[in-house]
Amino acid sequence: MHIFAYSAFIALFYLTFNGSESSAKASQMVVIRDGGDGSSCGRVSGDFAMAKSETTNTEYAEFLNAVAALDDPYRLFSPMMETHFWGGVLREGERGGFRYAPKPGYADLPVTFVSWYSTVRYANWMHYGEPLKPAGLGVTEGDDSNGAYDTAKWVRNKGAQYWLPNCAEWRQAAFFDPAENKLRRYVTGNELPPAGVGPSSANYFNGHWAAPFPHLISAREADTARSASGTVGQAGNALEWVEDPIGGQRIALGGSLLLPAAAVRSEYVDTEYPDVTISSIGFRVASRISPLVPEFVKSPDAPFKQYEFVRVGDTGNPDDPRTGRGRVEYDFDIGKYELSNQEYAEFLNAVASEGDTFGLFKADMQTGVVGGLEKISEDGKARYRSKPGWETRPVTYVSWFDLARMANWLHYGRPATGRQELGTTEGDEKTGAYDTRVFPAPMASFDSSRLPTRNLGAKFFIPSDDEWYKAAYYNAELRRYFKYPTKSDIPPNPASERMLTGANYTLREQLGEGTPYFVSRVDAFAASESYYGTRQQGGNVWEWVEDWRSKGEGGCWRCDEWTKGMRGGSFNYTEIGLSAENLDPGAPELGLFVYGARLARIEEGWEPVSSSSVSTIINTLSEKTAQLKSRPVYLALTSFFAGVVSLGTAWLVIAHYRRRSIN
Repeated sequence: MHIFAYSAFIALFYLTFNGSESSAKASQMVVIRDGGDGSSCGRVSGDFAMAKSETTNTEYAEFLNAVAALDDPYRLFSPMMETHFWGGVLREGERGGFRYAPKPGYADLPVTFVSWYSTVRYANWMHYGEPLKPAGLGVTEGDDSNGAYDTAKWVRNKGAQYWLPNCAEWRQAAFFDPAENKLRRYVTGNELPPAGVGPSSANYFNGHWAAPFPHLISAREADTARSASGTVGQAGNALEWVEDPIGGQRIALGGSLLLPAAAVRSEYVDTEYPDVTISSIGFRVASRISPLVPEFVKSPDAPFKQYEFVRVGDTGNPDDPRTGRGRVEYDFDIGKYELSNQEYAEFLNAVASEGDTFGLFKADMQTGVVGGLEKISEDGKARYRSKPGWETRPVTYVSWFDLARMANWLHYGRPATGRQELGTTEGDEKTGAYDTRVFPAPMASFDSSRLPTRNLGAKFFIPSDDEWYKAAYYNAELRRYFKYPTKSDIPPNPASERMLTGANYTLREQLGEGTPYFVSRVDAFAASESYYGTRQQGGNVWEWVEDWRSKGEGGCWRCDEWTKGMRGGSFNYTEIGLSAENLDPGAPELGLFVYGARLARIEEGWEPVSSSSVSTIINTLSEKTAQLKSRPVYLALTSFFAGVVSLGTAWLVIAHYRRRSIN
């Protein structure tokens, strides 16, 4: 199955959600100057800014994906948006995993079937910095000191950054002519604009539809009449909610495709109840000329920071009965996120500026699909940086050996010598997290007779399969394992980073993230964390684990090779990869476009015994026992009893570390 051969609908979905140039954006504002007492609605209170165009279905779907992915308690989505021929937004999925997208062909049309209450909540969301959080206070709701609107009293707060324009503001933007210092009767001047589509026309009903089906026209600048202030679409197309009440109703201005020419005059007023959704009413927002959104509301979650870890405790947890994996009898920390291009660039600048002995930078990291790094050579030295837009996306093309060297570098305290040597990326049996003397040279085949292992006392390391597995699937409160790393036995929806829930993988020819990046930001999907708080242990990129997947024993795909385990699936694979039951093989010397990474750590002084360390001790003792056969009997007996004592002592030490909980 070719993953890029997805349907026209999905193609349109990703174009509209990933930078479609044709989409009007409410953030494109024009300045409106205070014109005095010209408006019959009253006077505006100083200069302000107005959205150039009506809010589109693309913009409203983005709002819904941000605040109504889990649930829609305030009915921000109307089923008529999906079923009516003037509705332009589709909803897929079920509660807990909704996703929204413009209908094909409706992306640039004005959103309709929005209640007045929904438009106020949209303004609150913009005021708060467009957070990716479920609807509530600080997102869509406000009180007398938070938000653009108090959603108990439905009044605008003094400190509003974005808001629904009131009647005076709306008319000032639509009809005021600064050259003549007075209001026009029509948006384009004193003459009635023709009904139709074009830069001097307006979409109203002149005995017949002014535009072909679906009769609404694009909110784009070229398709409708422009006011003297620079706004478009304030005559016809869709009526627009404004702030002012009349009795128990709210005002809507500007006429529509259903109304005659008289409705596009400056004096026309329509009204409707604020909880009603109408097929021909939309809206646009106003704002301060330079909105000042506080930093603390710009992000819905703590901003991404490098090398952030979460604690995985709950020692003594059982194995998963389905797989026999997941038991870890010590506390450790694991990366909250997959390693990013930003983090890997720092690593390269610290250890590869003077030369790249072990090929930690791959050309594909710069030129390959989903490669997010750049290498810049200056005066015989190298400098590395993330490509713009790729800083917090996962680094790819990383081999198991590259990752082990990065673990060594972190273990040593991130030294910046520009070289790859003992004390930066290299280790031996006593120094560093990994003994790299057995690692292959770049582009060389791996010698399976020389096995890399984690050193005792490693501070940073590649998580073992049990460590990775526990962090992804275990729930300590329920003392059970989930099948997927999102606290669920049901696979998450394939989704893009603009959504709170989901994972980035391929399902039935549908990509999760899609163009232009294909990989999601490592801090995406805030509502789909594991029990311990990790993100994207399912999807995006495969992640290395420390354990061997196969040791050349044959009997299955790639089992004739020595391969390390890989967990979590990728954007290029199906939901199978996300499952706890799936452990994929990866040749440790290879770095592919779907190979990423996550590291774990233990604070200084902690020395849990890893399964690889146990194997090393057992193998060593077995070798010593074999050597006894070639010795005289009296030496053999002496050595045998000494070996028994040594073996017993070793197992007591191991048992001690595996029993205790390290805090």
